[in-house]
Formats: sequence, structure tokens, C-alpha cells
Amino acid sequence: MALQDLSSIVISSKVRLVRNLAKHPFPSKISKEQGLALTKKIVDAVMKFGDFKVYMTSALSRLDAMVMHEKHLISRELISSSDISAVMLGANETISVMVNETDHICEECTLRGLSLVDVYRQLLSVDEAICSKLDIAFDEGLGFLSSNIADLGTGMTASVTMFLPALTLSGTFESTLETVAPQGVCVSGIYGDETRGQGYLYRISNIRKLGKNEREILEEITNVAIAIAEAEKRARERIAATSYDDCLDLVMRAWGVLTNAHKISQTELMKYVGDLKLGMCLGLIAFKDGMILEKLEQASMPFSLQKSMGTELGELERDKHRAKSVGLTLKNMRIK
Repeated sequence: MALQDLSSIVISSKVRLVRNLAKHPFPSKISKEQGLALTKKIVDAVMKFGDFKVYMTSALSRLDAMVMHEKHLISRELISSSDISAVMLGANETISVMVNETDHICEECTLRGLSLVDVYRQLLSVDEAICSKLDIAFDEGLGFLSSNIADLGTGMTASVTMFLPALTLSGTFESTLETVAPQGVCVSGIYGDETRGQGYLYRISNIRKLGKNEREILEEITNVAIAIAEAEKRARERIAATSYDDCLDLVMRAWGVLTNAHKISQTELMKYVGDLKLGMCLGLIAFKDGMILEKLEQASMPFSLQKSMGTELGELERDKHRAKSVGLTLKNMRIK
């Protein structure tokens, strides 16, 4: 399957690299004074390499910090260690470097589509600069040292976010995964295990970092993604050929709820947006902006929604504003 054929299945690719400074306690064991000094040292080293925007976590409001979390720019762990942590964001926010999360340095890069090799190339230049300027904890036998034993070795997590409605609806995702994924591949949701499958979205990543090099990890996850994508494509073709009326009903019900609901939760939104995305893939519905559904998902996240409204909202008010905004936007955007 050509990479361009995967755009409606593989949403994004991400590489995460964990690094620590030698002879320094991990962030959970460090004093505030030591932590701030370490943060300054790491930030200064990274800023000499490139143009990054620096945010001290302690200077962020809770709202701004949670919006950044919803955009996958920072982790909850970074927010939890806000008195000593920081994040540096590169141009277009595709690269982030978190400082004093659970480890001293966590580098991440995310790009659209199935592009793990390109993602790693971009992040590698940052990583090489960091490793050349700082004394990084490394052992010849264990590789890069980490606060989490699972990150020993390369310290790399390579992941892809996939949209798999046909495999989910047909009940064949788990059997497909068993067939194509070797041991050591993990499946979660985009916001952790509890969100697995919400909106038909899954994150596929490697578990093992030790005993494999970076090229092998990237190749393994890429091959797994391609195999799952091929299965999803076949499943879409089957349901389009054998369950057209059921699919159209699913899509139109989603349209009806999203354009008429008085209130809607984020979980409900993801479910119905997922149904509309499937409708777009099967040519059953179309919008002026092909990315509008993903944009609505992001803009409707609880804290992002509050940020756009400029005020703190309770759950009921969020659900009502979400329903109103989404409904109006979709009605104005639909062309089929």
C-alpha cells in the first residue's frame, strides 16, 4: 500500500526519546534548588542549538497547562512537577523538549501521516545537540539510563495514531492485531489506556527499548502500521459493499446528534465525530474543510473549550457550549 493511501488511516507518527544527566538524581529525588539549576542548564544547552520557545511550568496557569496537555505538547507528569519543570517548543510545535518530567529530558516530535523515519531524523538533530553539550547517563550494556526500567536501551518510543472504524465496528481489531503485531507492541488510546478505541482511535507503539536499535524499532512499528492499515482498508471495502444502508444510517444518526444536541460530552463527541469521519472516508458525507472534524475534536476538549470561551466553565456549561459550537460549524461546513 502506498503511503499516500494511508492518510485516512494513519493520522500521525511520533517519536519520544528519554535522556538523563549523569551524576544527578532523577527529578522525583531532586530538591527544588537542584531542579531549577538543572532546568536552567538543560534549557541553555538546547537554546544554543535552535529557536525554541521556553515555558516554565510554574509560570503557566492551570488552564494553559491543561490546554498544552490536550494538544499533546506536555504530559501530566510535567504538570505534576511544575515547581522544577519546563518545556521548550520548536517551530509549529512539532518538536517539544520537556525538562524534569519523570526524567531530566524528554524529547518528542510528531508529524502527520506514517512518517516515523522523517520524525526520527528531525528529532535526531536535537538529540545529538543535547548529547554533545551535556553529560548524558549512558551504560555500554544497558544503553541510555532512565528512571523507568522499561526505557533502558535506546530510550525510544515510536508510535502511530490510527483511525480504525471498520476493524472496530466489525469486531476484528483484536484478531488483526494478534496476527500482525509481534510481542512487544502496545496498543492504547490517544490519552491513555482508558481512552483506547474512543472515536475509533488507537495508538500503536513499541514496548521494548533494550535489545533493539532505533532503526529496528522504527521499521517494526512502521510495518505493523502498514499491516493494520491494509486490514482496515479491506474492512472498509467490505462494509461499503455489504452494509451500505447500515453505514449511511450510522453516519446520518451522528450528523443528527451533532447538529441538534442541546449538550454533548467530549466522549460522545468523539464517538459521533468518528462516525462522520468514516462517512467521509466512504464518500457518504463531505465538508468544505477536510480537516474540520479533527479541528473540532481538539477545539472541543474541556480545557481548550474553556480557553476559547475566556472563562472557567462547569461540566454542564461546557457540554452546552460544545454542542452549540459544533452544531453551527458543521452546518456551515457541509457540502454533501
